[in-house]
Amino acid sequence: MRLKEKMQDGHVIGENLSRQEYEKLRTDRAITQCFYSCRLGNLTMKKLHSLDVRLRCTKNQSSMIHWLSSPVKGRIPKEEDEVVATEQTLKRLGIEPIVGNRFTIEYQIDGINRVTKKQVVLSGITKSNVVGTYEIMWMSEAFYRNCCLRYRLHGSKTELKRGLAGGYYVNAFFSDTTNLKQKVVELKKRTNIKGALKCNTTYISKVRVRDYLAISLLCGLTLVAGYLIIYNIFIIAVTNDIHEYGMLKAIGLTGKQLKKVVRGQVVILGGIGIPIGLFCGVEIGNFLALKWMGQSEYIYIYDGAVTYNIWIFILATAFTWFTLYVGCFKACWIVEKISPVDAIRYNDHYENKKATKRRKAKKLSMMTMVMNQLGKNKRKTAFVCISVTLSLVMINLLYLVIIGYSKETYCDFLISADVEVKGPEVGGQGNLSDKVDYSEINTHTAINQKMRNAINKLPYVQSCGYVYNKIFQNKMDAEAVKTTKKWLKENKYDLIKYEGKKEYQNMYKTLKTKKQQLYLYGIDKATFDKLLFELDTNVYELKNKKNEAEFKKRKLTYEKFCSGNYILELSDQLSKSYTITTITGERKKYKVMASAEIPYNLDIGIAGDTGYVKYFLPKEEFIRITGSKVPYMVHMEAKPGHLGDLTKWANNYCSSNKKGLEAYSRQEYIDDFNQIIQNYLIVIGVFAGVLTIIGIMNFINLQVDSIISKRVEYAMLEAVGMTKKQILRKVLIENLIYSSITILLSVCALFFFGKRMVYAIVGEDMINLYEYHFDLKVYLIEIPVLCALSYLVPKVILQKVSKKSVIERIHCE
Repeated sequence: MRLKEKMQDGHVIGENLSRQEYEKLRTDRAITQCFYSCRLGNLTMKKLHSLDVRLRCTKNQSSMIHWLSSPVKGRIPKEEDEVVATEQTLKRLGIEPIVGNRFTIEYQIDGINRVTKKQVVLSGITKSNVVGTYEIMWMSEAFYRNCCLRYRLHGSKTELKRGLAGGYYVNAFFSDTTNLKQKVVELKKRTNIKGALKCNTTYISKVRVRDYLAISLLCGLTLVAGYLIIYNIFIIAVTNDIHEYGMLKAIGLTGKQLKKVVRGQVVILGGIGIPIGLFCGVEIGNFLALKWMGQSEYIYIYDGAVTYNIWIFILATAFTWFTLYVGCFKACWIVEKISPVDAIRYNDHYENKKATKRRKAKKLSMMTMVMNQLGKNKRKTAFVCISVTLSLVMINLLYLVIIGYSKETYCDFLISADVEVKGPEVGGQGNLSDKVDYSEINTHTAINQKMRNAINKLPYVQSCGYVYNKIFQNKMDAEAVKTTKKWLKENKYDLIKYEGKKEYQNMYKTLKTKKQQLYLYGIDKATFDKLLFELDTNVYELKNKKNEAEFKKRKLTYEKFCSGNYILELSDQLSKSYTITTITGERKKYKVMASAEIPYNLDIGIAGDTGYVKYFLPKEEFIRITGSKVPYMVHMEAKPGHLGDLTKWANNYCSSNKKGLEAYSRQEYIDDFNQIIQNYLIVIGVFAGVLTIIGIMNFINLQVDSIISKRVEYAMLEAVGMTKKQILRKVLIENLIYSSITILLSVCALFFFGKRMVYAIVGEDMINLYEYHFDLKVYLIEIPVLCALSYLVPKVILQKVSKKSVIERIHCE
């Protein structure tokens, strides 16, 4: 996981503030919390081997937590010579990670071209920064005052904008995030800190309408499922006690009083169940949150603590009471409206007032009896099917979400080969014609000839490719100026919107100076085959069997590319040619063969200046015009079955080679993917388990309600000669019809609406890693469960009902 440099999480972000500005912000009436840190400089020791270690200072523990760098041993620095360092920094420097150890550091303050030595004491140790591209060494505020403050006080505004040491980076918080933008505007007016304060847009909701619809849909389905359980429970209770309610009405109780009796049961059940539910929810939520956050390696900073908002409990309680109220409404209506006489005769078909038409006598069979029974109360048949269908649909949606995450898509998005090894950059910011000792670069770069020879000897490497890079200021020719000017005009609105007006104006300045930052890449055939080519407008594709004919038609071949006359361009506006100033000062003009894009994991990973461009040359031509013979990365494909061996070799080589090498393996990303899916399975599995219990309870409640309400009917059928086995068979056929209709309805719902609902659950951010598959394998589990319940539930209930004799069952009514 890689995050941007500034992990600002305050409602208001302040950059490069002075001490006075920080105090104004901290003491403002609207600010409830405020902490800061100062960027000071960098460590410069050679032992670090390209490890970027930055010096920062603070006196707030909150600021350290914010930078994911809080001490796990020791304390924050207080004296001028005290520091807090990461485990990785200490390892590179060869220092024992023991609090109190003394050692010497060499550092350079930002804006001052001077290296200073200082003896320091280790006051605390932090874990390595697993989510950033650099390490932090924390200095004390005393160090800041004595060593850096004078640079801050005497620096010009221009120097401060370039990041001179001592600028305050501030995170401030309001009491809430309501009308956040307006609050920031008012804060700027009160403090007169205008340009340096920014609103943290992370706190401004970016949820789209369809996301609200997806959330509303899930909440709605959960509400309906909960309602059905409550509904069935109270209908069963009322059906069992309907005669008692009738007798109470006969002795003088009103319908409203009986309704209060039912509502009283709701209050008692809710008063007992809601606290238990909230407690279980907290415990399960705590477990799931920690399990899910376990894959984020910075959870140690928070010591595994999960906090809850009181509004969660308030809304959950209100939601449950609302469900209980709605669920018991029908039961209350029955006891309020029914008369004492009707209560004696109440059964499952009491409400069906419509007179049935006389029909001709038909041959009586078990199926005709079942169909006649289902037809008597169509509302209940629909009710049974819909209630179980909802649970099936929700369980299947979660299943489709899980199976859609593609391991191949996930890994291909993060890594382009089986194993990749990256070294430090060899590019510079000057002109190619500047005098540079390239032999020195070759000596100090890890991916040198020695490593390449070692790779060539590996028996389990199927193929490998190298990527070269050089960053320099290139002189633009007339066509480049014309193309850039046209592009700036066509994209003016978007550039100003996303980059800012000043950045847009800086882009125009490159047209006057005719100097443009060029990212020049040298690639071999293995890398060429991994490039994405623009076949349609703004659509980049990798060469495969489907588009092979299109590549052949456009003559996009490596052989043509290697002729020495062509160059590949990454640009929104494809130019016809591009001219480069070589290391000897010669101007070489190349024809643009096509527009191509390098996968981001093969890229150098350094942001360019405003208006920079990227071009690709063949490896040989790149070395000829730049003189840079050392690649910054190598990507390797393992022979089948040897991915583990190649990964092990790369990790061992990088750990033994102390020159800043980093190895990335497809196997590691596969393991990460499996961990993510495992966490998904746990989280979604718990949710699916709850939904399964809801579905089973609905099904059981409906069965119990149906059998109890028909117990007199079954007693009469038994009285006229039908055996208990035949009655059970009749109920089983009913249940199988219910199950068949339920499965058919759920399949249809998933077929027509499943894709939309799944994509809404997945979200736009993860859509690139998801492939929708309409899969019904989960029904292989659900169908046997439904069949088992269809048999076991009625059998148990009928046995319980049939304990009394037929005469007793008829007379008890």
